Amino acid sequence: VGVQKKDWLHGKLYSRVDRLVALTDIHRRNLLTNLPIREQNLAVIPNAVDLRRFNPSLRSESLRREFLGAEQGVLIGVVSRIDKGKGLLEVLEAAEILKTQGLAFRLIIVGRETIGEEGMLEVLRNDIARRQLAKHVFLIGHRPDIGAVTASLDLMVMPSPSETFGRVLIEAMASGTAVIASSGGGVADIIHHETDGLLVPPLQPKPLAEAMQRCIRDRDLRNKLAAGGLRAAQDRYDQKKLDRELYALMGIQV
Repeated sequence: VGVQKKDWLHGKLYSRVDRLVALTDIHRRNLLTNLPIREQNLAVIPNAVDLRRFNPSLRSESLRREFLGAEQGVLIGVVSRIDKGKGLLEVLEAAEILKTQGLAFRLIIVGRETIGEEGMLEVLRNDIARRQLAKHVFLIGHRPDIGAVTASLDLMVMPSPSETFGRVLIEAMASGTAVIASSGGGVADIIHHETDGLLVPPLQPKPLAEAMQRCIRDRDLRNKLAAGGLRAAQDRYDQKKLDRELYALMGIQV
């Protein structure tokens, strides 16, 4: 915020800023460690969620029928770029564990491939076939109705091993959907384990499968996590509130 001057010296860019904004406390500590910035010039304002676009009222039984078909079970979603760094193969391994346990679920993976790094979609298709998950896992591509899709899930999984923030988490929380996330990066500052979501070690399919199994078998747990996540989204990540914080930081009267 308020970049005043930049100059190059011995190949390194030095900047003097009025204020720099971090997304989480973890992000803030990393910036203090790696940037020549004074602590008093660094504020924490997280990403925000539009509570009109993501909210429980968008839950759609027709969408659930579209994804579940005639099957009865828990609808699980991953919303992510299709990218080798997003932990998607570990999700498929976890899904195979759930299948061997005879659990009733369907998993949808929502998103498109990273532009310029195509090929992961074919890797996922091959892994789904190899693990015989064709009746359990579906790649549904990009969805313009992502608010309704997110609200129609029973459980959202974010397997990415290291995200600075993880906006899809607060979107799911605002939608009244229970969440499971890898604990890498700034996610540990978003999810309070067992209160508004579950945290699992990054890139470890067995702990991920165990957390998913708990949520599949225990509707009360899903409801508890969903309610906690919704409260957190409304209290901490409401776009209107955070916009006011950002304006105040910049000295703008609204």
